[in-house]
Amino acid sequence: MLIKRLLTRFQNILPVVDGVEVNLADCEISQPLYYGSARAVSKGIVKSTGKILALKHLSPRAGKSTEVRKKCFNSLKREEAFGQIIDHPNIVRIYGLSQHENESYLLMEFLGDGSLSDVIRNREEYSYRQLIDICHQVSKGLNYLHRQKIIHRDLKPSNVLFDGTRPAITDFGFSYSEAFRSLTKIPPRSGTPKYMSPEQTRGWEPTPASDIFSFGIMMYEMFSGEMKITAQDASNRAEKIITSHFRQLRELNPRVPEDLNTVVMQCLHNSRRSRIGHGLELMRALEPLLERDYKQI
Repeated sequence: MLIKRLLTRFQNILPVVDGVEVNLADCEISQPLYYGSARAVSKGIVKSTGKILALKHLSPRAGKSTEVRKKCFNSLKREEAFGQIIDHPNIVRIYGLSQHENESYLLMEFLGDGSLSDVIRNREEYSYRQLIDICHQVSKGLNYLHRQKIIHRDLKPSNVLFDGTRPAITDFGFSYSEAFRSLTKIPPRSGTPKYMSPEQTRGWEPTPASDIFSFGIMMYEMFSGEMKITAQDASNRAEKIITSHFRQLRELNPRVPEDLNTVVMQCLHNSRRSRIGHGLELMRALEPLLERDYKQI
C-alpha cells in the first residue's frame, strides 16, 4: 500500500525533456541493457520525437518484496532530487521520475559510447593526452558536485559514461547532500567496496576527499594497468586498504611522467587530511598536465 501511495503522487507528473513533456506510454521501452540486483537500466525511445532516453527502474532480479520495491523507489527518488539541482556537461542529466504500468522509471540522458571500464580495459588504444583529458573532465564534474555540497559516494568506472569523448558521472543512488538530508540518510558504508575510501570502509561520514580517493583508484588503474585491490579482496578490503599502501605508479609503469605520478598518488593517501580533498584541487592539479608534450612517451 505504501508503494502505491508513493507512486500515485507522481502518476500525473510528466518529466520535461528538451522542453517537451514525456509520457512513457509514448515510449518504446527496451529490455534491460543492464541488470543489477536491485535496479536495471533500459533504453526508451520517445515515438513522437525520436529522443533516446535511459530509463532506470526496478530490476527483474529484485523479486516482488515490498521492502525491496520501497528501497528501489527511494533510491530513484533520491536521484530525481539531485537532478533538480545538477546541471553540468560532465554529469549525466536527470529529467525526472515517472511511472508506467505500475512501475517507477527515472528518465535520464542516454550516453551510449561505453564507460570508463571500457577505457581502462582498452587503455593501450589511448594516448596519455587522451587519458589525462578524460581525468580532467571528470574532475570538472567532481568540482561541480563538491561546490554544490554533494558527495557522490559510489564513484567507479561503470559510473562514468561516455557520449563520444565526453565523460559524464552517473548514478546518485548513494549520494549525499545536506539539501536532501531526509532523502540521503543512508549508511556511511554504502558504496562499492573495491572503490571505497578508507573512511567509508570504517563507517565514517564521507567527505569530498572520499570521492577523490575513489577516483584516484580509477586513475591508478588507467595509468598503471593494474588493480591494487582485486575482486577477491573486496570482502576484507577495509583491513587491506587501511594497513597497506599503493606502490608508486612509476614503479609499475616507468612511462608515467613524474608530475602525473605525483597527482595520482596524492589522491590515494590513507589519511584524508593528506589527500587532495576537493574536485577543484584535483582539477587544478591536472590542468598543467594537459599542456605537457607527451610525444616521446
